[in-house]
Amino acid sequence: VLTLGTFYYTALLPTLTRAFAAGGAQAAAPLLRLAARGAMLVAVPLATGMVILASPLLTALYGADYAAAAPAFRLLAPTIAVVMLAACCRNALI
Repeated sequence: VLTLGTFYYTALLPTLTRAFAAGGAQAAAPLLRLAARGAMLVAVPLATGMVILASPLLTALYGADYAAAAPAFRLLAPTIAVVMLAACCRNALI
């Protein structure tokens, strides 16, 4: 799931580079904002769903032995949004 952000921003990098080359930071800033919004549009519902469905997800994917890991999974699931937003910031620095 965390690699989705990497794929998303890797695909965006050529367009972002062209925007920087053509108009500098002023041209690239709207593109970065749009990319961050798009990433959050996917990441926040995904993280919310993972928090709500932690126990059934773990049971379906790994079996009943891993259902006890649901509290830790619920705690870690929101980091998806943070990681995807950090990927946007990382591409802004490149």
